[in-house]
Amino acid sequence: MKARELLGTEVVAVEESLALSEAHSRMAAAGIHHLPVVRGRELVGIFTERDLLFHRAEQPDDASATVGSVMTAPVRTAKPDDELAELGRRMLLERIGCLPIVDAEGGLLGIVTRSDVIAAHSLSSVPENPSARELMTRRPATALQKEPLGVAAERMSRLGVRHLPVVDAAGTLVGMLSDRDVRSRLGRASPPGSLEEEVGVVMSAPALSVAEETPASTVARLLLRHGIGAVPVVDPSRRLVGIISYVDLLRRQAERR
Repeated sequence: MKARELLGTEVVAVEESLALSEAHSRMAAAGIHHLPVVRGRELVGIFTERDLLFHRAEQPDDASATVGSVMTAPVRTAKPDDELAELGRRMLLERIGCLPIVDAEGGLLGIVTRSDVIAAHSLSSVPENPSARELMTRRPATALQKEPLGVAAERMSRLGVRHLPVVDAAGTLVGMLSDRDVRSRLGRASPPGSLEEEVGVVMSAPALSVAEETPASTVARLLLRHGIGAVPVVDPSRRLVGIISYVDLLRRQAERR
């Protein structure tokens, strides 16, 4: 399958001068995590939830920032005739969540995301269907309910992760903190004291989770159905044992090619 087969008729893109608060609103309204940044038709950058999260964590009082001051540039791109499997490998190796598709002149045609790759190459069609235990990341970074949101957001930024399972003192899963949760709280001009709020106030709870023996195809469908990027893996007592994400699924697909 080629990238052009996944391109829709309309691409949500923004200009460099757009305020971060407005970019956040457009992301939320469209239910997307990446905004191509254009100058006319020319692609000049990419603005992601992670860019917004990092900026708010590091400069919570900066209300004047624009998309152009925070966006990632230059942008890694792909061509319409590139194979989807190759795009998946690139996203995995380069640790990125999307690849804008451009024409020969650098004009934006569309965007392919990790979820597009997962959906197009469902693991359910492969005879071998590994368990979550085989693919998960063990001993993931976590957060505690009582710790300040700013501390958890800084940890996410420093480690380059998008999700922190939230556990109690015994290691039992009680919630999930994602960059989306942090963005929803800090994405606009942050209310006073937002960074001091406890993680337990902002996290998603109860947390969606899977058992170690859950097939990877089931995990893939779960991520797609709920529009999430990762899911904690727990034992029968709901103690956290790992986390499985799009990256783990993409890695497995890449190993099969």
